[in-house]
Amino acid sequence: MNNTKAKQSIRIIVNVVFSLFILLILVFTVFAFSTRANGGIPKIFGNSYVTVLSDSMKGEFERGDLIVIERYDRVRIVDEDVVFDEGQIITFETVIDGNQAYITHRIISVNLVARTYTTQGDAALNDETETVNFIDVVGLYTGKKINNVGNFFLFLQGPVGFFLFIVTPLLVFFGLQVFDFTKADEDFKKEIYETGLKSLSNGEVAAITLAGGQGTRLGHNGPKGTFVLNVTQP
Repeated sequence: MNNTKAKQSIRIIVNVVFSLFILLILVFTVFAFSTRANGGIPKIFGNSYVTVLSDSMKGEFERGDLIVIERYDRVRIVDEDVVFDEGQIITFETVIDGNQAYITHRIISVNLVARTYTTQGDAALNDETETVNFIDVVGLYTGKKINNVGNFFLFLQGPVGFFLFIVTPLLVFFGLQVFDFTKADEDFKKEIYETGLKSLSNGEVAAITLAGGQGTRLGHNGPKGTFVLNVTQP
């Protein structure tokens, strides 16, 4: 009895864990598709998210945080003549080592003639700044963030994280389903076998073994296996 309860408890725990993994996979999938559909910046439930890749804004947010931004595109910036103010924190598109990247820094000056911003990280160790075209801005920091979650999504996007948290749970889940199906089939066969033995012992059914060949001696024109026995209960 205790062994059965233990097995049931383990089964419940395993189902809960794998349900959470399935939920994680769904979230990751939505995140990935949303990232591709929105120019590399995922948008879920109306909010856009950017993973912080450095500590250049330490004090406001740190490396690995997931920050929430209000999304802007070039059409909106041009059509609405959007100009951000000095002191606001913007996310802008740039190229680092030939790859597209997003940086989130604070505006320290605005040039309305050249239509550019000068930005700098709050934790910059020197006077390094960036000149950003108005149309290269992709978002405005809302002040909302989720600590350290960005690191996890970055890890999931890598080969090791994808294998550990996506591929492995799916393989284990599939293996468990095959095991459950096989066990259920064996249990069903065992139940049928035991039911048959019980019926035999209770006199409800009978078993008969016939040699191969024709049923001539039984007065049957055909193989013995096709002979119909008309047995009545005594």
